[in-house]
Amino acid sequence: MSRNSVRTVRHKAVAVAAAALALGSVVTTATAAQASTTQGYINGFDDVTDDWGDEGLLSTTQHSNSGAVGIWQAVLYNDGFLGRSDVDCKFGPATAAATKKWQAKYLGAGQADGVVGNKTFGKASTWLKEYLWAGEWTGLKYDGTIDEFQTITFERNKTTGRYSFYKAPGVRVEGYYDSMGGC
Repeated sequence: MSRNSVRTVRHKAVAVAAAALALGSVVTTATAAQASTTQGYINGFDDVTDDWGDEGLLSTTQHSNSGAVGIWQAVLYNDGFLGRSDVDCKFGPATAAATKKWQAKYLGAGQADGVVGNKTFGKASTWLKEYLWAGEWTGLKYDGTIDEFQTITFERNKTTGRYSFYKAPGVRVEGYYDSMGGC
């Protein structure tokens, strides 16, 4: 085989390897980004400040009536974009508008699409702080709040990583994508 033929084969092999690597990273990224949605609930382990960066989409058309929406609405309430009575686990026009305002403030106007995805949820989770450890649950405070006395706190199950919050005293809402239980 001539030198030119060997070079051509090497170049083609490198190109094929690069394409395979790129395809593999796309497949891996898509799987990781969907992990919590397929599990069925908002979850996390280890450092809480990066728990929500891989969650599924929430919008008026995706998981729009769910405990997962309730968790997002609790974030919006804590930051002053929704009233407490608006935390109803339904992603309607008020939640979409509040989400756009939240995104414009914390992500920039160009990111304000009203859909809660990896960037939006991920940014919100940077303000989570552990404050209480009791039994099987870890209590989490959302430190992006406007008033520390007007806040909804979250819990994370130590075994499953599943998130929940209390909508009212004794009324726990689990962060499921396909259920509004407790709302």
